[in-house]
Amino acid sequence: MTSMVNVTVPEAEKAWLLRVTGMVVCVPQTKPSLGIWHDGSPLRSIFSMYLLQFILVNLITLALHFLLRPLRQTKLVCYFLAGIILSPNVMGRFKILGSMIFQVEHLMLSRTVGFLGVHYFLFLLAVKINFAPIRKNLGEGILITILNETATYLVIFGLSFVFKLPGIKKGFFHALLAAGLSVTRFPNVAQAFNELNILSSELGQLAVSCTVMHELIGWWWLVIGQYLFFPSLMGPNIAATIVVLMVFFLVIRPGIWSIIRRTPEGRAVKEGYIILILVGSLVLGLMTGLVNTMQMGLLIFGLMIPNGPPLGSTLDQKAELFITELLLPMFYVSVGFSIDIFLLKSEATIELVAIVMLAALAKLLATALSSYFLCDIPLHFSLLLGLMMNIKGPFDMLLLYHWILSEIIDRHAFTALALSNILLTAMVTPWIDIFYNPHKRLSAATGRNTTSFLNTPRNVELRVLCCIETEENVPSIISLLEALNPTKANTVCAYVVHLNELVGLAPPAMLPYYRKMRRMASKGSSSIMRAFENYSRNSLGVVSVRPYTVVAPYKSMHEYICRLALQEVIPLVIIPYQANQHTNTMEVTTMKIINSNVQTYSPCTIGVLVDKGIHLSHGSSLSLSAAVLFVSGNDDHEALAFGIRMTGRPNVRVTVIRIIVTHQEDKSDEDRAEKEADDLLINQFLHEKGKIETDTYQEISAENAGDVMQKLLGVDLSYDLIIVGRKRKNSLLAEDMMRDWSENPELGVLGDLISSDHFQASVLVMQHSGDINVPSQSESNESEGEHLLRTNS
Repeated sequence: MTSMVNVTVPEAEKAWLLRVTGMVVCVPQTKPSLGIWHDGSPLRSIFSMYLLQFILVNLITLALHFLLRPLRQTKLVCYFLAGIILSPNVMGRFKILGSMIFQVEHLMLSRTVGFLGVHYFLFLLAVKINFAPIRKNLGEGILITILNETATYLVIFGLSFVFKLPGIKKGFFHALLAAGLSVTRFPNVAQAFNELNILSSELGQLAVSCTVMHELIGWWWLVIGQYLFFPSLMGPNIAATIVVLMVFFLVIRPGIWSIIRRTPEGRAVKEGYIILILVGSLVLGLMTGLVNTMQMGLLIFGLMIPNGPPLGSTLDQKAELFITELLLPMFYVSVGFSIDIFLLKSEATIELVAIVMLAALAKLLATALSSYFLCDIPLHFSLLLGLMMNIKGPFDMLLLYHWILSEIIDRHAFTALALSNILLTAMVTPWIDIFYNPHKRLSAATGRNTTSFLNTPRNVELRVLCCIETEENVPSIISLLEALNPTKANTVCAYVVHLNELVGLAPPAMLPYYRKMRRMASKGSSSIMRAFENYSRNSLGVVSVRPYTVVAPYKSMHEYICRLALQEVIPLVIIPYQANQHTNTMEVTTMKIINSNVQTYSPCTIGVLVDKGIHLSHGSSLSLSAAVLFVSGNDDHEALAFGIRMTGRPNVRVTVIRIIVTHQEDKSDEDRAEKEADDLLINQFLHEKGKIETDTYQEISAENAGDVMQKLLGVDLSYDLIIVGRKRKNSLLAEDMMRDWSENPELGVLGDLISSDHFQASVLVMQHSGDINVPSQSESNESEGEHLLRTNS
């Protein structure tokens, strides 16, 4: 059986490799087999050990994530704890495991795979960085970053002279220690925010802007430190760095844009280009590693690749899952292998833990004070921002790991510092999750600022926020806008928002769409926006379009929609609903998530459109037959208001079908008031109908809810569009009494029935803003709502 050759590496050569690659050279004491069997045991193969370590670290992580979920711990903390548990200092103390599994040579493959994962993770991180939302908070971000970075650095640097800090190299390294521990890394914060669902919040975006500034500071500290540690190589390294940068900007950057130009719009990049870029990142990492700037080279290469389609998004989709779930976990195993909790000594450990915790306190106070006094952020959120800036993660561990491999710190110091970072993150994230709940945050901003379509006057510009998922939504949305009867006296402004899922840890963003973004825009954005621009141009000025592109996770996409509606005082949001059985199941599920969240937290009237194909064209040839099913309640009022708005439009026929449940008495003042409001709105339609001969009104009487359903199935509803309210409170058709009739609660009872296969019409389900069922609001939440309004204005 073939086995590894025992290689002896001279100390001088090992030191050179250590400086160049940042990796330790492991010299096996035995000759482990690369095959499956060795000396009759299946557990003496390096590859077998790697597979076993991979399985164990993932199983332990899943178990810890389940157990620590009530404590609101992120998966990152669980990974580090799993690595510690899997280390030979913990699990290896069991006699069987310690003698069979946890040998030094068994770590070589895991360590190599782990560093490869960190390499690619850094590269993809640079690809996904979006500077647009960062520029939005650039002024505040720079100010906060400079102050908290300076305060933290001074605290650590000062304490390094007060404390003995055993196990840490003396001299100039104290300055590098302070610089390394004072930096807040962007990937750590982005990864934690993504799990806590606060990446798209205003405070989260401000924190991300600050961490990007920290990132730039950290990279320059790294470069300066490497050159100062090796002054004899400074001249050649600077010359080599200049050559490498010329290669980046004169060869690689034009090549990247050539790939983008060769890719047809809306198509994915060829796999050959993706493989070339991934292998090229390894080559560039090697080239820049020879001049001690490997990580900086990867960062520059990643930043050169546009973060959107076609290239950046394809790289992200193809590689991220493999890297984060298969390669990167082995880095945590390598870190855990170097942690020995039994080395911790009381006095020395207390000093190291104290320096990390005091530095965290200094960062929290500096961030909070600068945010409160200089950036006009409420104190509650200033403190939360300070907590956010203290999140640690894999790149902090990578720095510590590099220090221990370089023999700058010993194993005891590494253990104390690593455990302190893990403990700090485990303490910070639950407080952020408890006091910065995204649902309370959004409801606070919208609770006192709701608008409705019904109460919008006819003589003012009607603002409509149109959500677009795919190009298939465009014709029906344009048809609805045209059916709203835009004229010079009653203009319409359409805020067109293209929804794009954010994959990975890049900062989410909502950005105005411009023509110059067409090569950078997400898939389909160019053709979608071009269609709306043409419609606006052909409308002769009665319809204006303001296009936006949203790139965010589906679970938080509603925040951008609701925030834009709140900021621009938009009375109506139209959002598509995928109810067609031929639609992709994943697409249906994701749109249901967005629909439900928007309906719950929207500050205005919501129109959910089930598009079965409204067969009409906009402009002078518009032809549409629409019906409004009216029972009672605020949502039905919004539906009828939409129908009234359509009256008077040439070639648009509106029919109102009122459903009257007989033998139903008005039992309370609320019931009687609601009936009066119903009659008033019906009379308004009848008044408008008197001017238009094609509009009609009819009533359907039924004795109970079942009778209503049966009669609707028997009525001729061969219309292009049926408009219906979602909920009813004081009726036999109330939602809480009709749960068994509805499979899609987002559409309500009647909406779900009409959108079924029994009817061919498209359906628009209306919901009044006053029917939003939001969590209770606290005074602090209202304060943030006011802050959100101020920062968006």
